[in-house]
Amino acid sequence: MEDFIKALHDKMKESIRLSGMTADNGIQSAHSCLEAVREILSELYAFMDTQDFLDRETEIRFYKELLPLFRSEQLYYADLVFIETNRPLGTKKQTIRYFSGLLKEKELFFRRNNFLYRYYCLGRKDLDEELFSKTETQLFKSPLFETEKEYLSDCSTTLSMIMANERISAFLKKSIRELETGKDQTSVPNKSHMLWTDSKAALIELAYALQSRGSVNQGKSDVKSIIQILEETFNVETGNFYRTFQSMRIRKKNRTVYLDNLKDSLEKRMDEADME
Repeated sequence: MEDFIKALHDKMKESIRLSGMTADNGIQSAHSCLEAVREILSELYAFMDTQDFLDRETEIRFYKELLPLFRSEQLYYADLVFIETNRPLGTKKQTIRYFSGLLKEKELFFRRNNFLYRYYCLGRKDLDEELFSKTETQLFKSPLFETEKEYLSDCSTTLSMIMANERISAFLKKSIRELETGKDQTSVPNKSHMLWTDSKAALIELAYALQSRGSVNQGKSDVKSIIQILEETFNVETGNFYRTFQSMRIRKKNRTVYLDNLKDSLEKRMDEADME
């Protein structure tokens, strides 16, 4: 099952890349990508209709790690189409106000879903059966709140929304900065002159390793904060690091490619130094 889903995920990424290349503008690009993702999702759903989960662990992995990789893309491009088609045709000030209003809505979403957001960022697994098992209740009361009003429903979908809204929030912030400064953010000088010359996935892998090890602030810093510092230091934008991390997790072999290569490179350097 996972081999098929992994191949389908690769197919989706390529379809998105090609769809974006053939479009004439932002709206057409987002719409073309959305249609491409919908076709892939139809294939995924058709395949899953023929499959049975072998055990609870496989079921949880599908709803927590695999399905959100696809659903988050659908939600992201659907939201992007909505944003672009409703963008005001008035002044720059009106457009900034429009984007700022949307950004506040996203911030409210993260506050309302703070428990699941932190649960995912911290890599917790202790409540997976309650949160990501279709056979269990789809309503889960957050232990962080005393009232009965705070509930998380359909956590797989909510997690997909979290991943999509992270990307939408980044898009909105970048758009606002560009409108306020009058220039593309890629042309703005950075404080640091250091550049990350490896892959973005490698930087994300490093950030998750640092957080998992507790190497920053006695382990109290979350992944997002660590990645933001690395991005500022090395002048790089990692984009949706949650999606990249999910892709790493579904690898069958060498899930820590960069860290393994990092270790090999350091040991080689030590061996060479011993020979001098």
